[in-house]
Formats: sequence, C-alpha cells, structure tokens
Amino acid sequence: MNIKKTAFFVILLLNVNFLIAQKSYDKLNEFEALNGITYKIGDTIKLKKGSIANGEFEYVYFLNKVNHVLHENLSKEYSDKFITIKKIERYNMKLIKGVYFVVSGQGFKNYTLDIQNAILTCEIEDCIE
Repeated sequence: MNIKKTAFFVILLLNVNFLIAQKSYDKLNEFEALNGITYKIGDTIKLKKGSIANGEFEYVYFLNKVNHVLHENLSKEYSDKFITIKKIERYNMKLIKGVYFVVSGQGFKNYTLDIQNAILTCEIEDCIE
C-alpha cells in the first residue's frame, strides 16, 4: 500500500473514532414516538415485516456497542412476532441523534430497535402509513 493510501486510511479511521468518541447516552424510562405512543421499559411491540428487499428488518439489528459495527439485521422469520423493550436510550453523537430501544424476543436477545425509523417504514405495528 502506498503512503497516500495509508495516510488516507489513518485519517479516515481517526475521523470515525472521533465521531464515535463524541457521544452521549441518556437512559430513559419512557419515550413518546412519532406515532403518538409512549413506550416504556417492559412494553411489548409487534413486529410487522422487514423493510429490506430480502424481508429482513433494517431497523432491528444487532449492534456491537464497543465499536458500533452493525453485525446483522433481524431475520424475516421474526415477522409478526413480539419483542419486549429492555432499555430505552437517547444517543447524541456529533452528527447523529436519536432514540433506540434495546429489545429481545423469542429466539434472540439484545437487538437494537431504531424506533422512529421502524415506525416510518412500518417494520412495527402502529406505524405511520
């Protein structure tokens, strides 16, 4: 690898790490979403269908919080199943802000639900169509 490419990748890596480091998380007990529903820890949410072309869920995914790498989207086999809210967190990164739920369901544990986008894409029941 030449010096220019190496320097580019080092700068890119530093920028990504800087953005990730500039974050804060606030734990919430409840959150009123775009659909007007106030969700609380312990509530259940019914999944509909994933919004990715292959049927997987784009906004229900496993996220490694250590390095923020998206590992896998929830499989389409969980369509029409229920998930339970375990945690509600508001995140505030330098360029990205939002609220997500840590959820679990039958056959999986600790996935992330991007509630606002799941509502907008009708991945969950009580969406905005």
